[in-house]
Amino acid sequence: MTGMTGVGMDGMGSRPPAQCWLSRPDLFSVAVVSGYAVDALHLALACDLRVFCEDAYLAMTGIHQGLVPALGVSRTLVDLIGYSRALDLCVTGRVLSGRQAYELGLAERLVAPGDRDDTVEDLVTGLLAAPRGLAVEIKALLLHSRERTRKDQLRAERDAWLRTAREVAPPG
Repeated sequence: MTGMTGVGMDGMGSRPPAQCWLSRPDLFSVAVVSGYAVDALHLALACDLRVFCEDAYLAMTGIHQGLVPALGVSRTLVDLIGYSRALDLCVTGRVLSGRQAYELGLAERLVAPGDRDDTVEDLVTGLLAAPRGLAVEIKALLLHSRERTRKDQLRAERDAWLRTAREVAPPG
């Protein structure tokens, strides 16, 4: 693709465009799922945070279409609910209610449909209220924590602390 450095699906380490923005530490994504959204679970799992309504119905339907999970969803599923449950959802394509998905650990919040907008507004307000530089550093630390050794993660935390200390230090 012309003009899109590092983007593509050439099998040589390039990532599809959606995966590029989803893994950027300076962007925060929130999935809000309500009603019959069976095909939405895949995209919701690719987001940083998820709000499911009690009236939601979701599934990993790729198996029925000859597709495997993408956008890092296979890793996210295993991280959130473990290998066996992730395998169950991906291979059977079974439908979950919003409550079942929340109880499995697939969402951070479960709300009644009438409370959806207020809950999302509170969540987004909280994200936007955080000092931007700190929030970006925290997301970057969490995103890369699985690929680092404990020693390297401690070093990354120290480096992030040094970069951000000025942001929270009182003037003087």
